Amino acid sequence: RRVLRAESGHFIFDHINPPRLRKHLVPESRRRTPSGIEVIEKRTIDEARSRVEKTIEIQDGNESRSILESVRFYERDEVHAMAERAGLVIEQELGDFDDSPLTPDSPRAIYVMKT
Repeated sequence: RRVLRAESGHFIFDHINPPRLRKHLVPESRRRTPSGIEVIEKRTIDEARSRVEKTIEIQDGNESRSILESVRFYERDEVHAMAERAGLVIEQELGDFDDSPLTPDSPRAIYVMKT
């Protein structure tokens, strides 16, 4: 808040939409790159920690390595509470970059905040 202009400063928070994430999560996917490397992605939701976790296994011949990606997601009420604590007002809630409203099935959760 302190770095935003008092009259015209905006903060935009573009994030995962948790209801859609839960509904459309793909638990596992596999693909092979043109060079023959196999990529296996396994996804889970850790509700207790509000995180979506993805393990990426890369198999190249006899070599294999894994990468863990863990992303914290925030529910709508959490975003509102954080904005309030920061002294910001949520001006708009958008569901995508096309200016559509935020719904449980929106691909994104975009919050436009001002001072």
